[in-house]
Amino acid sequence: MNLLFINWLILCLQVVIGKADLANDTPQVLEKLSKERQALSVRLSRSDPAEKQEVLKSMLMLGQWDEALAGIRSGNLAPTDSLNLMASWHWLHNDFFKSEACLDAVLQLDPDNRAAQIMQARLKVEAWQLTEAESLCRALLLQDPDNAEVVQILGRSLILQRNYPAALALAETAKKQHPDKGTGYLIEADVYFWNQ
Repeated sequence: MNLLFINWLILCLQVVIGKADLANDTPQVLEKLSKERQALSVRLSRSDPAEKQEVLKSMLMLGQWDEALAGIRSGNLAPTDSLNLMASWHWLHNDFFKSEACLDAVLQLDPDNRAAQIMQARLKVEAWQLTEAESLCRALLLQDPDNAEVVQILGRSLILQRNYPAALALAETAKKQHPDKGTGYLIEADVYFWNQ
């Protein structure tokens, strides 16, 4: 496994299981990843429809793509939840057009669906529609200023627009508001990486 993938897994595990002491222990991270994946598989088999969507979302985040896809296709989810999960699955497989089609279907059913709007902002960054992504993120943050995922997407769009001062200001705000989350630190690191 390459180092970038291991670092990504460490970050995901920190988010999912709340542990920050594994940064320099790859074997322990891989062991925890395996245990978390097994626990998610068990939870999926026992989960009610209300919990199933969150379990499947976690499975996608931890790379259990085939099992998550089978769970999404098995039914027992609201149509918007199923389509949002499929949009994520397609995004993870770099099929941005199918991801966008799923999001369009969600937004036709529910124009105010936050998960779809957030994913739509992410796709706009992928398509280099950076000012549109920024506008969408800012609108989403007016409704939910503490949403770390939206802050991270906004930071990415600012960095790719080479608006490094705004991205650094966003990072500082995120670090002050949530020093226990990595969002501000990741944005700041990206700024210093890209602004060379």
